[in-house]
Amino acid sequence: MTRLIVLAVLVAAATAFSSVAGAQIKDDYSNKVFVGRQVFLTYGCGQCHSVGPKGNTKGPLDDVGSRLSVDELKGWILNPAEMTTKTKATRQPPCKKAKLNDEEVEGLLIYLQAQKKK
Repeated sequence: MTRLIVLAVLVAAATAFSSVAGAQIKDDYSNKVFVGRQVFLTYGCGQCHSVGPKGNTKGPLDDVGSRLSVDELKGWILNPAEMTTKTKATRQPPCKKAKLNDEEVEGLLIYLQAQKKK
């Protein structure tokens, strides 16, 4: 009987810990998406691109998370001129490289990955 009680306590503790850890991971992801959205808005990405009703609808990114891989998205963020050449993109003006720190790059990457049509 004592073993069952100890086991029940351990299971309850593990469940509570996993719920807290899961919530922290979800909050961390949400924070990174928020940072990415702020980068998108702050660095003027909306002049050429849109997400939902915000920005230039000639360059929609609403489903970019489904269309491009993580490496492709990262390439567009870090080396837009190289990606323009690689993909033979003809849209003008060409995308300019923003001076982003690592946190901003990660946030923008996660924000763009989250853009998937439901």
